[in-house]
Amino acid sequence: MSITYGLNQQAMSKKRPKVEDIESSRECVSVRDKSMPTNARGLPIFPAELLLEIVAYFPRPKDLGLDDSSIPRVLYMYEAEQFAAWREAVSSLSQTCRSLRLFFRPYLWRRIEVWEGMIMPNSQRLWTPRLAIGKEHNLEIVRQLEIVTVRDPRLAQYVQIVDVDVARDHDKPVLVKLARCFALFPNLHTVKLRMLIVDKQAQSTLRTLEKAFGKYSYPQVSTAIISKWAYPFLNSCPNLRSLRWLEPSRYSPLFWRLRSDIVTILQSCRHVRNLALRAEDGEWLEDIVKCLPNLEHIVLNCDSSLINYYLESSLEPLKGLRYLRKLEIVANSLIEDDVRNAILKESDNLFALLQDGDAEARELIIRHGRNSEMKMEFIYPFRQVKSP
Repeated sequence: MSITYGLNQQAMSKKRPKVEDIESSRECVSVRDKSMPTNARGLPIFPAELLLEIVAYFPRPKDLGLDDSSIPRVLYMYEAEQFAAWREAVSSLSQTCRSLRLFFRPYLWRRIEVWEGMIMPNSQRLWTPRLAIGKEHNLEIVRQLEIVTVRDPRLAQYVQIVDVDVARDHDKPVLVKLARCFALFPNLHTVKLRMLIVDKQAQSTLRTLEKAFGKYSYPQVSTAIISKWAYPFLNSCPNLRSLRWLEPSRYSPLFWRLRSDIVTILQSCRHVRNLALRAEDGEWLEDIVKCLPNLEHIVLNCDSSLINYYLESSLEPLKGLRYLRKLEIVANSLIEDDVRNAILKESDNLFALLQDGDAEARELIIRHGRNSEMKMEFIYPFRQVKSP
């Protein structure tokens, strides 16, 4: 019994440090604090270049461009997983300490992104069938916008890209909030706005878009990537340089009935030089060429099985573009040799017609499959072929 008591007493003496030991440790801490600055060890002391190298190890979100609408869904879902890993890594680093928070948090909020297939912070995939109600989409959009405009308004200056899918469930308050927040982002240069609605809901959505965005002007926006029912947004972008339609319009009777309204809006987008649309919209391209005669770069996104069928109707309207310098044809799978030869022949005829005596080169780029690319440069009266 006495032995047990002695052991307990010894254990208690270890748990209760002496007063002089406590005072000594405090003195050591105070001396170390005075001689060593805060966060003087580990990641916080790394230069910015090295911190960016660490982040670069994780797959970075793909930049929005004019030629990625034909990516197969399996690759799109893989990209969502990469984006989730990148965002989780940057978010974790931003919560490590104050120094890293000041560096990584602006880097994290350069993009506002809520799109179909995205993996949410709770590890659930934001997946909603196109015609179903996607309440999660809109809730996540509002959450992210509130972070950069309400919780920490200083982050608004860092937002450069907004990529959102707006679902039909309570879309009016979401569109109103988007319109207001765009005006608060001084460095916003790219907007991707995809409306997850069907034609029968388009009329009410168009009225909401016109009313919400009609109050604002976004001279800082230079690139717009929109679905066909988001066209009223273009009226608020006076300095737009690049425009891309996300889906074909030929299958929508309502869209064709509204062509006159769309043409009126496009006529105000005279600064547009780069255009991307579906190859199926050759007839619609005629109206676009009349509204945007100064186009220099056109991207035709298509399915490999349909490109031969729509090739002639897609290239015919381009004969009126005297400033056209670059034509890209992007397919989601490999293009057969006979179809590729037909593309080369039609492009040759097109560029020969556009040359009009000048010696400036025209470029044709064919992308098909995942990694296949062919570039050709046309200089008349001679043609020079560049290897991939």
